Amino acid sequence: MIEEDISVSVGPDGALTQRVNLPAIIARGAARALELSERLAAYIPDVPEAITRVNIGLRLWSGCLSAAKTIAPETKSGPNTQDGRHQIFTEIIDPIAENDPIYAAGVEAAPAFKVLRSEPYFLDGVPGGSRVRRYVRSNDGDD
Repeated sequence: MIEEDISVSVGPDGALTQRVNLPAIIARGAARALELSERLAAYIPDVPEAITRVNIGLRLWSGCLSAAKTIAPETKSGPNTQDGRHQIFTEIIDPIAENDPIYAAGVEAAPAFKVLRSEPYFLDGVPGGSRVRRYVRSNDGDD
C-alpha cells in the first residue's frame, strides 16, 4: 500500500472513518504478479501458466527466506538464538517443508543463498534432519 491508498476523515459525530482504495491496491498487486510471472518464465520455462509460475516462485522464495532469516546471526528484530532456531525449525519451517516440496526446495537453498550474499549463517539449534542441512558442506556454517 502507498499513502494515497488510505484516507482518514472525521465524521460529523466525531468518529474517525478510514477508507482504503482496494481497487488500486489489487491492480498494483496484479501488475506485480504479472511482472513476476514474466521474469520467472526464464527460470521455469516448462511451466506455461503464469499463475502457476508465480505460485512456484513465491513458495520457493518463502522457504528460502524463512530458513535464511532463521539461520542468520540476527534479524532486524534481534539476535537469533540456538533455542529460537530449534523452535522455529521444529514448529514452523520443517513441518511446512514436510508437506510442500517446493517450499522445501527453498529451505534447502537458504545456506547457498547466504553464501552467495557473503553473509554468515549458523546451524546451531537446527535439528539434524532439517532440510536446510541437506546440501551444506561440512565447512559451511557454524554448528
